[in-house]
Amino acid sequence: MQAVAHVINLWRVRARSRAQLRTLDDRMLRDIGMSPDAADSEVRKPFWVA
Repeated sequence: MQAVAHVINLWRVRARSRAQLRTLDDRMLRDIGMSPDAADSEVRKPFWVA
């Protein structure tokens, strides 16, 4: 049961992180070392994909 809870929590973290990434502008992306194309690719992934 803990394994299932862990996976669900991981999915929630990924979904939240990708939603936050979607809100960053180009300057903010540069600050974290990410290109707009890389960010776009990341936010398009489903939450269950690492």
